[in-house]
Amino acid sequence: MEEIISHPAIVNKITDQGIEVSILVQNSCDSCHAKSVCQLSDQNEKVMMIENSSAHCIPGERVEIEMKESHGLQAVLIAYVLPVVLIFLAMLPGIFLQIEEGWLAVSGIGAVVLYFLMVYLFRSRLKKRFSFRIKKI
Repeated sequence: MEEIISHPAIVNKITDQGIEVSILVQNSCDSCHAKSVCQLSDQNEKVMMIENSSAHCIPGERVEIEMKESHGLQAVLIAYVLPVVLIFLAMLPGIFLQIEEGWLAVSGIGAVVLYFLMVYLFRSRLKKRFSFRIKKI
């Protein structure tokens, strides 16, 4: 069975775009193994919009936000690991050709800018892939 990551939340409002919730960070984040890469551990409350939710909620209701653990790992790969690998790969030919370090830095930064531009252009596909689910408590 697929492992699920869940966080308690409170429904703020319901709109045509989806359900806006405030995710509450609890002390359990301190003992979580993914704390160092999880953006939720950096703050006490995070507001997010859950699109295409079939849950029938009312503002002020306590819910849980769920996501597959494998999706969380894929998100870390896309946001952190691939850009670092891309910087290295963009600079590698220049290192062997003994190009000036300034140009190596420009090539690495340029590659990452292009990468995140592509991520931005495909954001609608990524939103569909990395979907959250609302579960009533």
